Amino acid sequence: MRAGYESSVLSHRIALLRETYLAASPRPEFVFCYGKGMWPHHEAAFDFAQFDEAMGGEVKIARNGESTFVLSKFYSPSYNRINAAFVDRLCTLLEQPV
Repeated sequence: MRAGYESSVLSHRIALLRETYLAASPRPEFVFCYGKGMWPHHEAAFDFAQFDEAMGGEVKIARNGESTFVLSKFYSPSYNRINAAFVDRLCTLLEQPV
């Protein structure tokens, strides 16, 4: 099922994500993409930004001057240790100056 999704829908969705971002005026301050298995696709969508791992590999962050891109695990309180402590650590990280 996942292979079918990836072959028929994923490339269009990733292209649409990139196009939507590039067409936005003003561009968003933050772009959050979730699902660790999708990170390579999200990095490809925003290939103009350099992503670096943070928080022990739990997230990847890129800043390109206009926006901060955050790749993380799937957001759900019951999934993979996404909880208030994780969100607090992420917010603290994002508040740091570039």
